[in-house]
Amino acid sequence: MTWADTFEIADSSWTAFQAGIDLVVDHQFQIWDALILAVAAEHHCRLLISEDMQDGFTWRGITIVNPFSKPSSPLLENILQT
Repeated sequence: MTWADTFEIADSSWTAFQAGIDLVVDHQFQIWDALILAVAAEHHCRLLISEDMQDGFTWRGITIVNPFSKPSSPLLENILQT
């Protein structure tokens, strides 16, 4: 079994691309990071795990969490305990 078999693949949309451009302009995200965040928000994710993006940044109900930061995010800890 692979990751693609385990998790849903989220397609990007024109709306997500436009939101990504807003993230680039408003928050200085890199375009591909912004698109990932916008697609995740569009699919109602609550948590985006990334060591490259701004840890703790919350946008449209989704929070970016660096899995290597100490102390660990309570959101991440809660998921790992289930």
